[in-house]
Amino acid sequence: CQYGDLFLDLKFYDIPNTMAKSAAAAASLGVWAFTVHIQSGKKALLAVRSAVDNIKPKKAKPLVIGVSEL
Repeated sequence: CQYGDLFLDLKFYDIPNTMAKSAAAAASLGVWAFTVHIQSGKKALLAVRSAVDNIKPKKAKPLVIGVSEL
């Protein structure tokens, strides 16, 4: 990012396919980290991890931070 490191705090919480696409988009933008809501379930969280592992980011792969409660 031209403005420095970007932390995307959107707390993704949706069906697995949507979360995976969101994670891939975030990773491809070059963010250093983004948040997911862990209540989205195991399937969704595994889809996020897989999407991040399979993307070729601009920088290092982002850190995925799980949020348990708001």
